[in-house]
Amino acid sequence: GIPQHGLGRGFKAGKEQIVGLLAALEIFAIGNDAAEAAAMERRLAAIAAPLAVLNSVRAEIVSGGRVPLLAVMAGSASRAGSAVAALRTHVPAIHVGEKRVAEGVLLVDPQALLEQDDAVLSRALVAALTG
Repeated sequence: GIPQHGLGRGFKAGKEQIVGLLAALEIFAIGNDAAEAAAMERRLAAIAAPLAVLNSVRAEIVSGGRVPLLAVMAGSASRAGSAVAALRTHVPAIHVGEKRVAEGVLLVDPQALLEQDDAVLSRALVAALTG
């Protein structure tokens, strides 16, 4: 017959094992996030590098949010606005974060980008900010 103490009793996890598992998962998730953020920062740095030749354009990696972003300081709001328009007409269309366009800043989110498209984006940014 069926044992008195229940069929799954031998498989029951104790509080200590559950807490241990949660701690291990947390450590794994944090470590993974840090590695992922570092990889995104490397990609953003590579995207930003060609922008260094442009006058009055600066690019910096902004961390502290969910993921690092590339903030491209275009020098003026009008230059940033025309760069946004130029990027939209690019084939394929490129959309950058426009939250700070009034400050002359374009934001690049690496999550929305395939790694193989990084060089295309970089060239398009240079062209849009030159024109």
